[in-house]
Amino acid sequence: MPSTRPLVLDDPPERALAARERAEDELLVTVMAQSLAAESGTEGFGFENILGVGLSERVLSGRPTGEEAVAVYVVRKAPPGEVEPSALIPTKYEGVPTDVVESGEFVAETERGRHRPALSGLSLGHSAGGIGTLGFVARREGELVVVSNNHVLARENEADPGDVILQPAATDGGTSTDDEIARLEGFEPLDFYGPNTIDGVRYGAVLRARGIVGVRGAGLTHDGLYYVGRLTHLIERSSYRVRFSLSREGVGSTTPVVAV
Repeated sequence: MPSTRPLVLDDPPERALAARERAEDELLVTVMAQSLAAESGTEGFGFENILGVGLSERVLSGRPTGEEAVAVYVVRKAPPGEVEPSALIPTKYEGVPTDVVESGEFVAETERGRHRPALSGLSLGHSAGGIGTLGFVARREGELVVVSNNHVLARENEADPGDVILQPAATDGGTSTDDEIARLEGFEPLDFYGPNTIDGVRYGAVLRARGIVGVRGAGLTHDGLYYVGRLTHLIERSSYRVRFSLSREGVGSTTPVVAV
């Protein structure tokens, strides 16, 4: 697997981000229907064998090279002659080299029991309902805090500060008597119909109007694909934010895998 140490990009970040965005579009987004139609990991080694794309340090013969690369994660590596021609991964995107990484199948965490200390990926939820996974534990003003999605901790804006958070979630057998791990301190409200704002730098790509984007972490009702309406780029000396609106007809996701 690639090194997990921080990677310092020598080239302008815009080029690396553009390379990743193009790889995501060509290897994941535009071929999603084709990928879902086949069983992952089949001997055909088509797009269904490609699991994800990211930016990482290139690894050669098991050794980090210090060179940034577009990492393409596959279930299994195969000689080029065995890969479907349309699914062959280019050696470069936007001048940035690619690094094919055999990761195996990604399997959702199935451990739903009570754990202390609690780790990322474990069952977590609001005591009144809602279930998801613990994102991570951080420090805020010196105090430990548990971080997760709105639908997991705040019940899609229906919760109140001070509400009990359980690990494991109530659906997995957690009770307020024995499994309280935190009290809700606050949350970022979800606005499903009005304009929203994202940190453009952390998003890692240029959001474009009249395109399709995926939304994850908003709950089963609101996850899925959306049309990007009007947007405004807010550029300041020390920040880059994007204000945008999303729309679609109906609720629920039309695809079991939402690419973002």
